[in-house]
Amino acid sequence: MVYTTAGVKFPSLKHLELGINYPYADDTLFRGNSLDYLKLTHDDDLFDMLANLDICTQVQFIEIVTHFRCGSYSELSKPFVVPAAFIKRFSSSLTRLCLNSGLFESYNFNVELHLARLQILHCTTTTLGWKGIMLLLKNCPHLTHLTCRASRYDDQNISPSMVKSLINENYPLNSNFWYLSVTTKHIQAYDISTAILLAVLCPNFSYIDVDDANRQKFNSRIDYWIEKCNLAEYAETINRIKFKEPAASSESSDSDDYIMGISDIF
Repeated sequence: MVYTTAGVKFPSLKHLELGINYPYADDTLFRGNSLDYLKLTHDDDLFDMLANLDICTQVQFIEIVTHFRCGSYSELSKPFVVPAAFIKRFSSSLTRLCLNSGLFESYNFNVELHLARLQILHCTTTTLGWKGIMLLLKNCPHLTHLTCRASRYDDQNISPSMVKSLINENYPLNSNFWYLSVTTKHIQAYDISTAILLAVLCPNFSYIDVDDANRQKFNSRIDYWIEKCNLAEYAETINRIKFKEPAASSESSDSDDYIMGISDIF
């Protein structure tokens, strides 16, 4: 059963978490307040309502999760779609967006999704190729952190001429972006190529999330690609994303502690 109300019921509401489908047929929970945090389950009707109402213009952090009320595991584990119109509604205020399961309606973040203030985007089931990542970083100039799936069908055949062309046309692609996490079990060739291109186009990009066991292999692959693709003139810039050898001391450095704490952001 859904309900309707009159008047402003929650004038001081700032933080809203809904673990169920939206229980009202109108904007009861959003009317007359200044929400800045929304945690929602996948709810197409609610997405449509918020996309078409001039409310929630102050929201800075949105998290969308799957709820497990009924249905088989295979049905519930399927990614859902987050409409572009819903995200666009918050384009002037949103700084953090987290999709624990879900796909954006527009695969490559078309120009309509210009999220001017977005800093952190965590979308573990959204697949982005290099072109999609480039467009995202252009349209979200304040983005610092990105978590996504990398497209295995968008591998880059990197060459000095290609890199020079990208630099001439796009540098700096994004001056704030510095952290990338790809949600694949192992770092693949297309992840390496993406990291290299980000290193030369984003002046502050310095960290791709790689587990400890594969960091030495990652460094070796970076060296291999620099040699294979004749990128020696960009080696100093690209080497910025390589992992440093651990210090002899058993004590962790302040920077190590900082990197270890990155997961707390999401």
